[in-house]
Amino acid sequence: MKRSGRLASRIPVGQAARRRMRAGGPQALGRPSASLEAWREIRAQIVARARWKCQACGVPTYRLEVHHLRKRAQGGSDFDHDWLIALCRECHARTDAPFRQGRLVITPLGDGRFGCEVRRGNNKWSVQQGTEEATP
Repeated sequence: MKRSGRLASRIPVGQAARRRMRAGGPQALGRPSASLEAWREIRAQIVARARWKCQACGVPTYRLEVHHLRKRAQGGSDFDHDWLIALCRECHARTDAPFRQGRLVITPLGDGRFGCEVRRGNNKWSVQQGTEEATP
């Protein structure tokens, strides 16, 4: 095979997905997603479970967002309610914030309960290794 500076693949990208869809299966594996109608119902259940309060900071608001603790691209699901949490916009934005600013880390405890803490550090490795103090 001639090297042209590009990666060579024996299977064209997307061919496996096209085969699955033609056979009546899902486009992607490991990422079940809900239809729009089903997602609205799931969202309503998650927000009602949280009693219209952010499950991280406790502030009552009608503009809650549902956050996937495990992203669908990483094998998460819209249908596993123990991995979905209702958050206000500010807390939802902190789930992906840099550790230097303080990242909101959420741990599922089961039965719709979650442990939430803000972790700070120079980078994710210093926080994981415990070299920087984690602040609640």
